[in-house]
Amino acid sequence: MNKSFKIYQHLCVKQKPITQREAIDLYKAYRLASVIHRLREEGNNIQTIMTREKGTTYATYLYKPEVHQEH
Repeated sequence: MNKSFKIYQHLCVKQKPITQREAIDLYKAYRLASVIHRLREEGNNIQTIMTREKGTTYATYLYKPEVHQEH
């Protein structure tokens, strides 16, 4: 199982947010932004929330399932 698939499962199946630090600690994935880019290209709706804390800014990625409205 590759890192991209593990991150996909983390975000889209388990529906848990992930940061770069968590990606490194959990999956040894050092290029999370690249994985997120590929997942978005595959049609996954992944949102980015930027957080500034103690002078440091970091991204948290969240999967948002598409909501289909009926007419």
